[in-house]
Amino acid sequence: MSCRRFTFRTAIVLAFLCVVTFFPAALMPTAAAQEIHLEVWHSWTGFREPLVDKMLQDFMAEHPHIKVTHRIASDLHEEFTLAYAGGVAPDIIMVTTKHLVALADQGVFVELDPWLERDGISRDIWIPGEITSGEWQGKIYGLPIRTGGESSNVLYYNKDVFAEAGLDGSRAPATWDELYNVSRRLVRYDGDDIVLNPIIDITDGATIRPTLNWMFAGGGRYLSDDLRTVAYNTPETANMMEWVYNFRREIYRNVGDDRMARSDFFSGRAAMWFSGSEGFSLVWDYDANFPLGAGPRPRAEGSAYCGANYGTWTYAIPVSTPYKEEAWELLKWLTIREESAGWFLVQQGRPSPVRTFNMNPDYLDVNPYIYVLGEVLECAAPVPFLPIQDDIGIPLRNAFRQVINGEAPAHSALAEAASVSQAVLEQYWAERDAKRN
Repeated sequence: MSCRRFTFRTAIVLAFLCVVTFFPAALMPTAAAQEIHLEVWHSWTGFREPLVDKMLQDFMAEHPHIKVTHRIASDLHEEFTLAYAGGVAPDIIMVTTKHLVALADQGVFVELDPWLERDGISRDIWIPGEITSGEWQGKIYGLPIRTGGESSNVLYYNKDVFAEAGLDGSRAPATWDELYNVSRRLVRYDGDDIVLNPIIDITDGATIRPTLNWMFAGGGRYLSDDLRTVAYNTPETANMMEWVYNFRREIYRNVGDDRMARSDFFSGRAAMWFSGSEGFSLVWDYDANFPLGAGPRPRAEGSAYCGANYGTWTYAIPVSTPYKEEAWELLKWLTIREESAGWFLVQQGRPSPVRTFNMNPDYLDVNPYIYVLGEVLECAAPVPFLPIQDDIGIPLRNAFRQVINGEAPAHSALAEAASVSQAVLEQYWAERDAKRN
């Protein structure tokens, strides 16, 4: 079969790589099949909950011997950990990449590669950066529910506010220089009171994810290819931190002027806002006619990436379930069946981790900017995950906070952070290597 390349750029092109996809027939029970009860835990709240309910109802209609209940957990990781320890874990759990890696390392989840191979499902059906979000040590333990590369890497902007400032509203700022210059033109004060904020919190809370987003957008790296050496103590990362510090110092008159809520973007008090694919539905739920524009996170000149793919949500099967085959059928329904998993994301205007699903022309009816999400997914750098991810990332995050708050110069803050992260990394690998020997 010949391969064709697709992009998100036009109405007729909505998937951006070629795949050969094979979906096996659903598990068909015999007439005397025993009734099986499965439970799914997830965090799809709001308008997504009835969508999940419909998916499960359709699954049960196709598999009448399987009855499925679902539960929304307020703290999935904590509640699942307690339930698993107590022997009452669900049959399928929604889990983030960070927690999946840590729990898979402890043997909590079923390895899915044998079933994928048995059912003829190639990993090529997924966007590469998304299926790796369900991996640990080269094996797949979870299948992605949604994409993660666009999280906090979409720059939303108000076209009307741009036009009022005499700016081109046909596209978002693409580079750091453009973002700075546009912000200088947008910001407005009444005395010392800010009237128009060009962008809501450019640091995006300065947590690990936005720190990595800005670092990769600036041409930085995180870890070496063998995952044994910290690679973020570089001039590129130092330049990124200094650029963000200078942006806040030069654009605003007062500390905290940029720290508004997304409601300020909805009301026109802020011109730009970083979010993920959920931003589209949030804006349009507020105002279906909002003058919305969107583009990838601006990047430094010469950078290959517009941000980082810091994992996503997956569904995994705990080893404790007595109904592994039935749970596997349900897992496929929730992640790789177009009439269920594909439909679920189309309803939200979000791209799918499964490449071919993004060819669905219905996307344009829900989200005419779906191509922007494709651009973001193409330029988001995959971030390798280890069970000690926070222990490595928090020192980097802390260095970012020190620099942007004017508490330390970038080179010294980064050097100190890298020393702490490297010590943690070396201890981790020493313990793993000792267990293998």
